[in-house]
Amino acid sequence: MTGAPTRAGSQRDDRVREFDVIMATDCRFPGGSTASVVEEIEAQHRAGFRTGLIHLPSPVQRSRRPFAQRIVDVLREGKAQLVLPHQRVRATTLLVRHPTLFTTVPADLPDIDVDATVMIANQVPVDDRATEPYYDVETVHRNTERALGHAPVWAPIGPLVRTALTASWHRVPMVDADWVNIIDAPVWSTSREGLVGDVPVIGRHSRGHWSKWPDTRDDLLAAYPDDSRYRVRVLGGTEAPEEILGGLPDTWTSLPFGSVPVPQFLAGIDFLVYFHHPGLVEAFGRVVLEGLAAGAVCIVPEQMEKVFGDACLYGTPQDVTRIVDRLAADPEALAAQRERGLAAVRERFSYEAHLDRLAAFAGAPTGEPAPVTDGTEVRASVQAAALLVVPGDPAQAQIAEAVAWLRSAHAVAPVVCTQRHDVSVDAPVESGTVDAQRVAHLARAHRAAHVIVWECGAASAVLTSRLGDDVEVAVLGRDSGAQWRLSPLARDRSGAQRGATAMVRRTAGRMVGGARRHAPQWARPAAKRAVTAVGEVRAWGARRAAGPGPVPPVFSHVAPDAPVSLLVVTADGLDAESTLDAVLVQAQITSRFRPALLAPRSWAEAASRRSMFIDTMIPVHQWDDHAAVRWTDYLDERLQETARRTGAAVVTALERTLAPGEPDPVLTILTATAGRR
Repeated sequence: MTGAPTRAGSQRDDRVREFDVIMATDCRFPGGSTASVVEEIEAQHRAGFRTGLIHLPSPVQRSRRPFAQRIVDVLREGKAQLVLPHQRVRATTLLVRHPTLFTTVPADLPDIDVDATVMIANQVPVDDRATEPYYDVETVHRNTERALGHAPVWAPIGPLVRTALTASWHRVPMVDADWVNIIDAPVWSTSREGLVGDVPVIGRHSRGHWSKWPDTRDDLLAAYPDDSRYRVRVLGGTEAPEEILGGLPDTWTSLPFGSVPVPQFLAGIDFLVYFHHPGLVEAFGRVVLEGLAAGAVCIVPEQMEKVFGDACLYGTPQDVTRIVDRLAADPEALAAQRERGLAAVRERFSYEAHLDRLAAFAGAPTGEPAPVTDGTEVRASVQAAALLVVPGDPAQAQIAEAVAWLRSAHAVAPVVCTQRHDVSVDAPVESGTVDAQRVAHLARAHRAAHVIVWECGAASAVLTSRLGDDVEVAVLGRDSGAQWRLSPLARDRSGAQRGATAMVRRTAGRMVGGARRHAPQWARPAAKRAVTAVGEVRAWGARRAAGPGPVPPVFSHVAPDAPVSLLVVTADGLDAESTLDAVLVQAQITSRFRPALLAPRSWAEAASRRSMFIDTMIPVHQWDDHAAVRWTDYLDERLQETARRTGAAVVTALERTLAPGEPDPVLTILTATAGRR
């Protein structure tokens, strides 16, 4: 049983929730840690293990970061159940992923009754990048024992972590075999024969942080050459190489993180080349495992040979092009190396391997196994949407005709983005401002793989300048015979970084990054505190410079910088006229907030007559035929963007009609919370 104290004033739930296995992690981790947790949850779900998931904040994460989307997805799909701090739970095994969760005894730890605890160490205690140690092995061990009533057994995810744990505390108890990461191989596999293009494609996916890249120009260009005989594709971030090289070579293509699914990205490269900063101790190398599962040949540092064996090829950055040239010229050797990688994934890093090691602690599952698929069913059911951007004011009949033509000629069912609120066509409609920022936002909200712009000359390129590289862009127009046609659009990449301010920001970022990489160990804690203080001052200045934003006060006696209250209309059948009047009466009487709306287009006319700010959205009852994204995910994206744009201090859902002059808890809450600024 846990020995951790409950929060002051909190009470435990007397009911005990039973699971086969409980997993504890910081659900906000953005990268490999979360990917590993999700893969293990998926494996356990398929085998019939009932999994509970506990969120314990790690001191290495920013407090305001939300749960990672992949964690949210497995919770929504019922593959794991979130355990709250006041609940009591029972399982045979607790898997703790990341030792930093127990640098102190967690305040949010539920009442846990488990037979065994496995501390999965997926990070070394300290390396050359650190301003201070990430954790102390003995302290974490003692805190875990105090909190749970028994000592954990440690499970390093690779040989380098095992060595580092022993060096930190020679008495640390460890499992015999490393707790390596796993992967669902069928989801990542792709059919390959020879190279993917006319020249070898070298790729990698990782954050743009300096620790994830080589630290010299020579090593960077050796591993990722600026040479027309090769192509380089990067997913995730290129801040470090941009700083070192002064920009990206023409032979490189950079895709933002999340702009394309990782399996799809890896299917488009021949060689995954992963070299990092010499100060980084790579605990495992999940990106390498994903590359192997996708059939790419992986070229990595020699330190990783203890993890991957003959599945990878090893060397220095200077060895990369020699290896690439040799295999590109020998299709049989290329195919043989790919097969060695795929075989290692099947034998050592599969779901079955995880279930075998878990059974040693948790025994047999008590639930029913879930159906096993190869992932194609899910991908087939979620078709990417298309966005038809209509700037200007073409006739409604023309828009309707264009939508019909796209449906019949190209099997495209577009979402129409227009500045008009009165457009009524056989398609979902997003009405409001039409600019580059909104187009990019709506493309994210609808997961649009295609953006089609109504022909408007040079403005077409500007409107699409903030879209990710994975989005296909075309212009819709008519030829000389008045027939509709689609033409590819040359993209304008300058929209996201224009002007002297952007140049200063990039230069400052490069200077800070360079100083941090080369700073002596003793100077790093003070530098970290200074950077944090500067960030807080910049955030304060940004808030002051932003001004009151786009939301008018409506009444002259309301301060132009009064807090914005955003009202979100999600229910069907509300009386817009009565409800908006009730809100305005409250705003006028109290003088404490400026109202803004996120509502269906049917509310636009009523809001316009009252000079109220409105951003429109597609209501849930019109979502039946639009399956590229869940409506709740769409609402989340739209709500975040509208709240950011308006600077809303409070968000309130309107689920019933309000009457002017009549007291209502919604109006009371709206006023009280907004008035607190």
